[in-house]
Amino acid sequence: MAKSEKPVINRVSIWLDDHLWRRVGYTTILIYTHKGWIPVELIPHKLYWRYINSGWILRTQLKIKLDHRYKRLLVYFVFVKSVNVDENNVKHVISIDVNENNVTVKLLNKVYILETGIKRITVGYAKYREAVQSVKGNGYVGRAVHGRERRRKKDIRLKIANIIANIAKNLNAIVVLEKLPKHCPKNMIENVKDSMLRHRIYQAGFRGMIKAIEEKCLERGVPVVKVDPRNTSSKCLFCGSKLMRGDAPRQLKCPRCGFKAGRDVVAVLNLERKYLTLKGLVPLAPMPSEPTLEVAVLPMKEWMRRKSLDATNKHKLMRMNI
Repeated sequence: MAKSEKPVINRVSIWLDDHLWRRVGYTTILIYTHKGWIPVELIPHKLYWRYINSGWILRTQLKIKLDHRYKRLLVYFVFVKSVNVDENNVKHVISIDVNENNVTVKLLNKVYILETGIKRITVGYAKYREAVQSVKGNGYVGRAVHGRERRRKKDIRLKIANIIANIAKNLNAIVVLEKLPKHCPKNMIENVKDSMLRHRIYQAGFRGMIKAIEEKCLERGVPVVKVDPRNTSSKCLFCGSKLMRGDAPRQLKCPRCGFKAGRDVVAVLNLERKYLTLKGLVPLAPMPSEPTLEVAVLPMKEWMRRKSLDATNKHKLMRMNI
């Protein structure tokens, strides 16, 4: 299938262990080659200085990448940071459920459903890429389109991560995330035959969204815990029965106690309850005798303009008697 007579290497990436590179100060590294140690002067990114000045620890592995297009050497550092969770200082719990087309956040007595539009972006770029390649037959055009798609999704992930991290920092809260398996997309499409649905699940970026939220929280010193998400979107909050499909899409109903709620709302409530139960604390999920739980659905154009999710009463679309 190659048009050239022999394979051509376009991208070169190398992972270096600690015995193959050294750091000299903050703007110079030494890389060991067959000619000995070679110094490489760096032009650090602003995020590099933010990590250095925030107490992050530099890992021993280093990745270098040769960029032939701009004739430069890219150096990727790996930082880690551990946050000690002090249960005595944590005042609130923020549970988060990541879906294909939204991110659901449980904050105090409100649930915010942040629509991301990932489904529309994935399907749109897939059809556009297919149309362009069928006409021009150029693989580079397809890669360029894929790059734009990747950048749009990355922008959405980072903005949501910033909103959640800012709220958790201001409220002195702990963020509860789903602990997804390493091969999460592969397991989800195991029995899916529709090719477009398989593509959508692969491109949804569940683990990428969780990773972005975790990193932003750690940047701001916000504690993060991960719990097993098994049965969190299909188990009744009160009697533990398996929920059934309701009258509307993504609506669930308990056949035993009659509890009704959206699938995403059930997931964040169960995540919060599971974390509190593991810690031996009283679950904060609303009980039937407590006030109603407010659920606000925020389109992308609304939450994109925000740095937090407070003062959203005008966006309240529905109230649920829990």
